Amino acid sequence: KIEDIQSKFSQITNFFPLFKYKNSEKLLFPTYENGEFGFKVYNPDNNEKELFISEDEFRLYFIGTLVHTAVEPILRKAKDEALFEVSFLLPSVKNEFKEKLRNTEKEFLKGELYWIGFIYLENENVCNDFLMPGLKVFVGADVRYGLGELELVDVKKDDDKYKKFFWIGGDNQEINVKLNDPSPYFINTELLPDNTEAEGETFLIADLEFRQKDPRATHAAYYLGVGSKLKINENINARLCYGRLEPLNNTNQS
Repeated sequence: KIEDIQSKFSQITNFFPLFKYKNSEKLLFPTYENGEFGFKVYNPDNNEKELFISEDEFRLYFIGTLVHTAVEPILRKAKDEALFEVSFLLPSVKNEFKEKLRNTEKEFLKGELYWIGFIYLENENVCNDFLMPGLKVFVGADVRYGLGELELVDVKKDDDKYKKFFWIGGDNQEINVKLNDPSPYFINTELLPDNTEAEGETFLIADLEFRQKDPRATHAAYYLGVGSKLKINENINARLCYGRLEPLNNTNQS
């Protein structure tokens, strides 16, 4: 049953930061500038990308840390020698930077932070069966770490104005790879023709199975990272799987 549920949600894009500030929206697109990874503001009307924000700067503004002790599930008391910390994304910029951003071109970073992406569902019943307000999930493998119980509070259907951002187009809502444009996906290098030129970074990504005592790798491959650019003249046919573009005949990922 777990494999069946996983397959229903395998066609999911990566998610990217969107800021809502003073009745406007600013979506950040992954890219590289002078060899450094970061984000630029994306304008869906004219495809304009500007105002580079480095990864280190983004982390400085929006990554927080919680220090916890594990809890005994039955006694509901602190567990001895079980202190841990969790890094997490804040819903808005840290207070100490708000004054610094005032009246600057980056002032929109003071707005509410959302994360935008798409999940392809095979039919409406999948949404009705799983993605309903009130759904509760536990995030974390055991009492030592994680975020505990999270509740889904709202569900919204797709917003067409951001499909171009994710290379989604056509009557069948297919992924159309754009050359010389920063990629919103990890791209399996097996998709690339010989002598392909690319700008960005390469990562080894492995799928791990955690249902046994010792995790095991079910699939591994090299990928061009998000924000990378392809410089080829051939069309690429690929399928979407967990934020990655995979060969059509590769079904090893679960």
